[in-house]
Amino acid sequence: MLPKKLQEELFMGRRLLARAVALTPTIGFQEGSSAGVSVQVAEVRTLSITAETVEKTVLLPGESLSYYATVFDNTGVAVPSTFQARLMLGATQLVAFSFAADVYNPVTGSLALAFTVPVVATGTYTIRLEWNAQTFA
Repeated sequence: MLPKKLQEELFMGRRLLARAVALTPTIGFQEGSSAGVSVQVAEVRTLSITAETVEKTVLLPGESLSYYATVFDNTGVAVPSTFQARLMLGATQLVAFSFAADVYNPVTGSLALAFTVPVVATGTYTIRLEWNAQTFA
């Protein structure tokens, strides 16, 4: 059993809580909407990569070689100069680059990337371009 003083305090606390609940007004909200935020849905394009070549098909670690390709988007438009991509040898990144004038000609779509063959296990690999989704205004 609780001491009498504590029982009285608990009783008073319950009465105050009951009175507060009884005094809380019922409220409602009208239908409405916020001012909103302006957004634009982008057109989705893909890259069209053709004529991919490498100077040699048998590579030796430490060799300096070049990868060549023709790159446009699927509508025939040049890739933006700030588009970021990677040249990969299997799962190994050879070069991270943007389509700047030193590697890409937007008129012809010609891409030329120099790379050094890394030390990797002997085997057959695919050299390819890889990129993440990107948005341009």
